[in-house]
Amino acid sequence: MSRQTMEIDDVEAEAARRITEIDATAYQQGDATAEFSEIQSFNTRGENASSLAHLGFNAVVEDSPNTGDERDGPHTYARVRSRLVIMFSYRLQPGAQIASARLARKAAHDVIRALNAPSSEWNATLVNAGRPLLSGDRSLMIFQIFFDILHEFEV
Repeated sequence: MSRQTMEIDDVEAEAARRITEIDATAYQQGDATAEFSEIQSFNTRGENASSLAHLGFNAVVEDSPNTGDERDGPHTYARVRSRLVIMFSYRLQPGAQIASARLARKAAHDVIRALNAPSSEWNATLVNAGRPLLSGDRSLMIFQIFFDILHEFEV
């Protein structure tokens, strides 16, 4: 098996790349082109829903504990399991909340599929895709999806 080397900040960048490559045509609202766009941070209480973009997301490594596997030797590689948290928002259409909520869940599945797709440099495992949060004004669904990413980086 090839070594899956990736710095911790590159885990976030790879997740963002995979998400922005999702075809979001099915989630278009109005005249604006639908696309996942990376945003700085989320207010998980949903108090400022108007500031969150439709399909806005962020990808953050929460922690990266060592897997306990031995390193190859001094000054080589550390094997870690990074906990990646993806948060994204989906704007619900007034008068069509049920249909919008179904599309929002489909978008969440697209994010899961994009991040779960293996490659020689990427080894992701879905940990949890919990119940989405509703913004205070009920105009947005906010999803939190957790993955474990197994990778190594040079120490």
